[in-house]
Amino acid sequence: MTTEFDAADTIRQVSEKLITKYPNLSSTGITAMVRDAVLALQQAPIQDYISVLAEREVKRKLKLK
Repeated sequence: MTTEFDAADTIRQVSEKLITKYPNLSSTGITAMVRDAVLALQQAPIQDYISVLAEREVKRKLKLK
């Protein structure tokens, strides 16, 4: 069963989680990275996992910095 996807809500939730996890990094930068990841995934046929996939992608990028 799929749920209705809300990109803005997903961006907010994932951003808040990562900003808490990485308090020494720019919250604006984290939010921009999350926005880019979510928007890149929003056309996926199955949208139930976009928040998890976006979070993983941003964490991976943050670890490379």
